[in-house]
Amino acid sequence: MAYNPYLFNYGYYPPVQQPIVEPQPQQYQQVNSQPVNQDSYIIWVQGEAGAKSYPVARGTTLPLFDTEGDFVYFKSVDNNGIPMPLVTMRLVKVEKEVPPPVVEQSQIDLTNYVTKEKYQELENRVLELETRPQTTVTSNFTGNTFNNKKGEK
Repeated sequence: MAYNPYLFNYGYYPPVQQPIVEPQPQQYQQVNSQPVNQDSYIIWVQGEAGAKSYPVARGTTLPLFDTEGDFVYFKSVDNNGIPMPLVTMRLVKVEKEVPPPVVEQSQIDLTNYVTKEKYQELENRVLELETRPQTTVTSNFTGNTFNNKKGEK
């Protein structure tokens, strides 16, 4: 009989079919530097370093409020997971504008101005002159001094 290395299947174990198991969704805990109040959506961080290290999901933008100063940091991550540059803005309180105090103006000298009565008189005189029939003065002047009959002696 010839030598057959596969006769007794030494070292060979057929694969055992594993049952297909669907992966269970894992519950991740969100890591926050401070506890977040359920009623508030304001996220507080400590300085710019805290804002840079705060985790942000893909495709979102978060306003992060600074506990050390009057700053708001806007951290954005695009859909590919690449963080955008951190935008820093300063919070400034807007005050109501107080109207300036009323300053008394000096009295204007009205002697240089025309009164309504005098203006009405002037308007009536202009209308009278416009409506008056025009009288034309005839002259013998032709524009030429040589042909001027008045200049003859």
